[in-house]
Amino acid sequence: MSMFSQQTKARVLIVLLSILLLAGCGETATAHGPGTPGSIATISSGPHTHLILIPGTDLFAPYITVADAGDTISWINDDTVLHTIVTTPTQEGGAINPIQFQFVLPPGKQVSIILTVPGIYYYYCAAHAALNSQNRAVAFRSVRPYPLAMDGIIYLRGTGLSGVANATVTIASTNQFDPWLAIVNAGATVTWVNQTHRSQRIQTVPGYGPVDPTPFTLQIAPGASESLTFKTPGIYDYYATGSAGLDREWMRPVALPGVAGYPVPMEGIIAVLSGTDPGSSS
Repeated sequence: MSMFSQQTKARVLIVLLSILLLAGCGETATAHGPGTPGSIATISSGPHTHLILIPGTDLFAPYITVADAGDTISWINDDTVLHTIVTTPTQEGGAINPIQFQFVLPPGKQVSIILTVPGIYYYYCAAHAALNSQNRAVAFRSVRPYPLAMDGIIYLRGTGLSGVANATVTIASTNQFDPWLAIVNAGATVTWVNQTHRSQRIQTVPGYGPVDPTPFTLQIAPGASESLTFKTPGIYDYYATGSAGLDREWMRPVALPGVAGYPVPMEGIIAVLSGTDPGSSS
């Protein structure tokens, strides 16, 4: 299934056709990592270039990008306002945001960086969102379209990235998954433990390519648990249907008004590493 609706795809095509007009309007991003304080990421092209658009609203499209170490990531601001893009704190021993980057992207501008350190990069627009206790982006009420947050995920594949053999995810009474982002090896078993007092139905967002390559749906009774073994590498985006809906314009889980945790959706991410990469064997 396509990652965008027909209306959004039309806008994306218009922006892609205008990308040549943005040449020379790029900005460099400041990337901070262990041993490289203040280093500047280059804007030359890597083996492949992945485009992330700000399509005239306070969102990144696509929400999830899958790339390989050494690829170029390019953001294009097709909006009328400035956006400030920054990674969340480094977590999970460096597997989440192993390199920090931040930059200001004015209207009509483009910025490109080459990411070489594999991991999960989670970033947001600091001008339109703040972080909660899980280091997740929480949308300001002024964003378009609220309650979706202006955040994005890059799954950068490569050797040396380590995951766990098995993982446990708690379905908390706060209508959140804990942890909301897990990195596991191919063949790992993930167990969801329902600590709420009602049955929980969780399911994946309709997938595209390595995003949700194998859809799943689970029904978990109150106080019970269910497990699933992940054999297909990729990144899985799922949500609880009782507390979140699916925004079909942007193909993203969206929090339902009135539920605990609003405006953050009851959404989880699982990155399943390739079993052939050193450091990610099961």
